[in-house]
Amino acid sequence: MVLSFAESVSYYLPDSGFCRNMSNSIARNNIISSDADGILVSQSNNNKIYNNTISNSQYGIMVIFGSSGNTFYSNIIKNCSHAILTSNFKR
Repeated sequence: MVLSFAESVSYYLPDSGFCRNMSNSIARNNIISSDADGILVSQSNNNKIYNNTISNSQYGIMVIFGSSGNTFYSNIIKNCSHAILTSNFKR
């Protein structure tokens, strides 16, 4: 996964194509397949997620618990059980 970091602290989450506690970062031009969560955004703010392809995953993009100000565009989501999920539950 291509991530560009400004000022951020991150924690790896297994089975997902993104991290939590990210701020002012970019995830772009990634191909994610057969991953449980696709791109997971949790406790993350002001990130840009674009030009990614997510396929054959349970979730394409999940935005959960305490995330705000994130921008998503030009992502391709195919053959996923759920394209986009937003929730305020903590994982």
